[in-house]
Amino acid sequence: MSMVALLKSVSEKQLNEIFVEPSKLVSYLYEDESGKICDVDQAWHAIHFLLNKSVWETTSLGGSVFLGGFPISDEDIGYGPARYFSTKQTKEISSELSNISENQLLESFLDLVNEPEIYPGFADREEDKKYITQNFIHLK
Repeated sequence: MSMVALLKSVSEKQLNEIFVEPSKLVSYLYEDESGKICDVDQAWHAIHFLLNKSVWETTSLGGSVFLGGFPISDEDIGYGPARYFSTKQTKEISSELSNISENQLLESFLDLVNEPEIYPGFADREEDKKYITQNFIHLK
């Protein structure tokens, strides 16, 4: 099993339906084809580290994209509960991320390579840089 990050847009109406009936969450995430989906696979932790310069802490709104937000319910859907951001927060996160270039993101790449807690582990290789930047571009 891998730790991957899947982000999915949801309307306020859909979010309220999930709050009322949390059992709908898993089917909405994995079966409902409405909403935009962003799958950054296993690059999520590298992107988090490069945005925050920290393995687990968040230092900015944009840096909170994977570990921030609010739990939708107590249900563990793999590695904890699904989380959400308000529409306003989502726009602010998007704006902040869109102002970060791929070169800026990779400024701390060697720190990432040398950090043993980063999942799944990366090396100082062009293919790892490409994997991370492609997923960051998809996220933006």
